[in-house]
Amino acid sequence: MKEVKITLPEEVDKEINSEDTVVTWDGEKYLIKIGADVEKVVPFPSAGRLVLKGQELLQEISIKTGDVLEFIPLHRKDSLTWSIEVLPDKYKAVAKVKREDTGRYILEEIVSKSKEIVLEEHLKWEPGPDSSEHLIEENLSQKLGEKGINYGIKSNVWTELLTVTGEGEVILAEATMPIQPVPAKIIDYVGEPIKQEENQGQAIDYFASKLRTCKKDETLAKRIPGQEGKPGMNILGEILTAEPMKKSEFKLIKNVYLSEDGMEVRASCAGIPVRTDDFTYLVENAYIVSKDVNLETGSIDFPGDVLVGGSVNDGFRVHADGSIKVRGSVASAKPVSYTH
Repeated sequence: MKEVKITLPEEVDKEINSEDTVVTWDGEKYLIKIGADVEKVVPFPSAGRLVLKGQELLQEISIKTGDVLEFIPLHRKDSLTWSIEVLPDKYKAVAKVKREDTGRYILEEIVSKSKEIVLEEHLKWEPGPDSSEHLIEENLSQKLGEKGINYGIKSNVWTELLTVTGEGEVILAEATMPIQPVPAKIIDYVGEPIKQEENQGQAIDYFASKLRTCKKDETLAKRIPGQEGKPGMNILGEILTAEPMKKSEFKLIKNVYLSEDGMEVRASCAGIPVRTDDFTYLVENAYIVSKDVNLETGSIDFPGDVLVGGSVNDGFRVHADGSIKVRGSVASAKPVSYTH
């Protein structure tokens, strides 16, 4: 295979084979003398100007032996340009960056001979010795100010811009998002809420409570304090509010009280602790059974008053620290205190 060598003008006459394509450099441009086998040349305008007989070539062209092409490579000075975009939510600003280094394109020292010379395949970029050294920082603060960006600007923005190769994106500023409140947490020791009967006003089906009893001063619930939220700020300096703190105060119905710090609900007497919703508590010191005391209810042992709406079946026991009232009959029961 024959080859084409790049030589200086004074060396052209020494080693020229008329069938070779010869490339020479005169200090400003390349001269490409077309050899015998080359039929077409494909220019590469973005790398420089390719000229034949004073006419710039912008697309593939047929050529003949002996034609001399001039290739004037593109010289670029170091440049750094960007456009600033503020996202619609105003939480972030981004710079779309384009970086071009100092340098020029050069032809390869040796170009393999073929019927078609595709210029792009034989070029490479040669950075200039002062690349990246003489960039002047534009007034970035002024450009940001024109966009209204005055908060959350990154401290190392210019360094990041300088490190972009080719094209890229750099985050210029970011909002500080609000910290949402942490609601207070209720630790319940009573159980699931028992709904009050709508047709009986404040009446409660205590049987549904499964007869969970409590002692005087026993803690029925505890509140773990929450944390207030903190506002944030978007990149335009506008306040981003946090959600308001939801209240979680205890509601006391009867026979309960709050601890000195207000964080605990305690029973003021022995009885049945009842929770009617997430924050409402009471203690009932009277146990009411609207039906018979039997296998379904089991025997009753209660630290207050007991009222049985039905009868006490044989084999079941009713014990109370207070009074016992039974509206039905009693079979072999041994109440400590009994009213019929």
